Amino acid sequence: MQRFIPQFVWSLWRALPPRLRARLKAWSGFSPYPRLERLTVPESASTALHIHFATVVGAHRASNMLEPALASYLVARGHKVTVLLCDKALPACLTCSIWKSKASDKEEDTLTESPADQGLCEACFPAALRTWETSGAEVLTLSSLLTSSDKAEVRERCGRLVAGESVVLDGTDFKEDVVAGCLRYLCKGDEESISTELFRRYAEASMMIARAYKNFLSSTEVDCGVWVHGIYVPHGVLNRVFRSRSLPFLNYNTSYRQSRFYFVENDTYHHVFPGESADELGLDKVTGEEIGQIEEYLRSRASGSNDWQQFNNEPLSDTKRGLRELGFTIDDRPTAVMYTNVVWDARLHFRDSVYDRMEDWIADTVEYFRVAPHRKLILRVHPGELISHSVSRSRVVDHPALQDLPENITVVGADSKISSYDLADIADLILVFATKMSMELGRYGKPIICCGDAWVRGKGATIDPVTPDEYLEKLGSQNWQYLYDPSMRDRAIAYSHYIFEEKPIAFPIFDVSGDRKSFTLNPMKLQIEASKTDSSLADFEEAVRKVSV
Repeated sequence: MQRFIPQFVWSLWRALPPRLRARLKAWSGFSPYPRLERLTVPESASTALHIHFATVVGAHRASNMLEPALASYLVARGHKVTVLLCDKALPACLTCSIWKSKASDKEEDTLTESPADQGLCEACFPAALRTWETSGAEVLTLSSLLTSSDKAEVRERCGRLVAGESVVLDGTDFKEDVVAGCLRYLCKGDEESISTELFRRYAEASMMIARAYKNFLSSTEVDCGVWVHGIYVPHGVLNRVFRSRSLPFLNYNTSYRQSRFYFVENDTYHHVFPGESADELGLDKVTGEEIGQIEEYLRSRASGSNDWQQFNNEPLSDTKRGLRELGFTIDDRPTAVMYTNVVWDARLHFRDSVYDRMEDWIADTVEYFRVAPHRKLILRVHPGELISHSVSRSRVVDHPALQDLPENITVVGADSKISSYDLADIADLILVFATKMSMELGRYGKPIICCGDAWVRGKGATIDPVTPDEYLEKLGSQNWQYLYDPSMRDRAIAYSHYIFEEKPIAFPIFDVSGDRKSFTLNPMKLQIEASKTDSSLADFEEAVRKVSV
């Protein structure tokens, strides 16, 4: 949509309060999702399956464009398809954000109104329902799967909870998902900031989802479930519910590369990708032609010309000048470049291996450079702290370790136009925690020390300490280049090929926005793809069939 709207109109729209935008959308009947026509496919499936889309949140754009498209194809192929949407019933969900809540809620780090009371549901459920009703899938609503006794039991249980306690229903503990949901709402990484009121809201939402699916799955046979993320509330809850019943499911999310989505069996990709080994992935079997193709794509990442998620628009053309303006001295001292994550994001997605918290990794690293003036550190704060659906309220620059820095430590803030890729080019050593960018940095031929569960960790492309002491020992090496083996670059490039080219499914059914920060479903492209015998839609159907066996 944005590509067709003048920039000044778009800026005015974005300046309106979120609640007002939601109400205007509801009043106008606007929907970002298209209506779908019945698809024509080459033939019917040989065996029909029941595929369930646990979309739940109608305001999640990616879910409500990809999933109805996939559902319409599966219906045309003869499968039974169901979807569950929240019909304004949850007391908290993914749509909620501290930035949309009352000023008093922000001051108290709490949530006093449900999404319905905030007016968020008016731009959520109706818009998704209009599209899903044209997909051919059977639409279920959350309220229809909950009895009055279910609601009373959940409300009574949650009314006794205190922030940080276990959230157990029918033998399953959803505390991790509740905490994740709270921190995502707060845009903070500190669990101590979660109020009991906020905790109870997300606990109640998790229990409502769990009980609704217990009722649904007790009366219906499902061959495969499909939903986004596999974390937060509600989708992290769904992972636990399906796993407790030994039911297969697929989690997915978008790749940075346009039109591509990752699908992972029976777990969130945040847990699966870091645990895969180089041998499992066959990284030594990538051909020279494939290496050349992926290197071309990796070079394009600096501009984002082949992506639909881009964090650093219009980077500076003169990185060294930008660094000098920050006080960085150009000299012969070896330089390490450190790449952070968004604080609350790192806490949610990854099972840390070297440090429990990214903040502790930052503190140890900065302390080393404070007493090592013969070396320099550039700390690059993730632009996603500011360029995001939820601007972070936990800022790396506020870390106590980053106050009163010596001249050999330079901080490049989240708002800086300095290119993160240019920084890698001038680095002698690269330090990462869990950033996805770490898999791209291997192409620069520099040693990379990984201290969190970045996807590339354990692939033979990075130096992977297992304790803080080992990390500091590597950091203090007399010559950083001795840490490097040229084969690391080959493995990093091979892994990039896997993660950007081999692993995702590319669906040529979307139009990318002008700023490359969103996309829309194109029904005409969907019909063209559905009419092919060998298509990305067929690849998805095969993935469903594989996990359903």
